[in-house]
Amino acid sequence: MVRYKNRSLLLELRTPGNQYCGVYLTPNTLREAIIKALRNVLGMNSSAVEGNLRVKYVNCWTNLAVVTVRTQELVNLRCALPFVTALEHGSKGSRSVIIKTIKVSGTIRGCQREIKNLHSLAFLRAGNNAELQQKVKDTEKEIEERLNIDD
Repeated sequence: MVRYKNRSLLLELRTPGNQYCGVYLTPNTLREAIIKALRNVLGMNSSAVEGNLRVKYVNCWTNLAVVTVRTQELVNLRCALPFVTALEHGSKGSRSVIIKTIKVSGTIRGCQREIKNLHSLAFLRAGNNAELQQKVKDTEKEIEERLNIDD
């Protein structure tokens, strides 16, 4: 039996006005946008990446996502990410985005640690904004729950 090694990418989706993606950012819409970019860039060679591409985590309030892919297809995926320009959400239209790769890790745990670091920085920036601090705490709990389910 062969063990396939995967790589996890922590992605930040930036909108032109630094707004939250909201309903536009779901695992399905993100995957479809990446697949569309892969087909435009790689053509028929994109099927290998499409078959191994999994969106593990998406948070529409922090605009963060964790995507996993096999190690062999990592270069092809990273080549296509700059060409993801919009998230299309059916009847609601689309929202322009720019994808920034924050971290590439061999495990999801490495991405989880980086998400926690980003949230702690958000705490420091928020200062005494209680509502924002509560949202960050809730998001951290959600991250831990989802990543424990996936393991």
